[in-house]
Amino acid sequence: HVGDYDVQRQMLAIKPYYLGVIGSRRKLAFVKEKLLADGFTAAEIDACHAPIGLAISAVTPAEIAISIAAELIAIRAKREGREKSRYRKP
Repeated sequence: HVGDYDVQRQMLAIKPYYLGVIGSRRKLAFVKEKLLADGFTAAEIDACHAPIGLAISAVTPAEIAISIAAELIAIRAKREGREKSRYRKP
């Protein structure tokens, strides 16, 4: 978990447009706690896409890869103003 924390801390510092994180709820909570202690805001941390990928009940590696690719496409479409209304989060 410490390695994941180090990478996320470094990436948050440069404020990327998209940051996806793989991990269990336990790992994500561990990393979030350490990032908060480092001075990152909850909003900055919550802007990370975690766990990465769209919630399509993916199980196999191929399905997980598709869910991640789909999320990247959706994020790009939103940035370009092409987001479909039925996919917008409230």
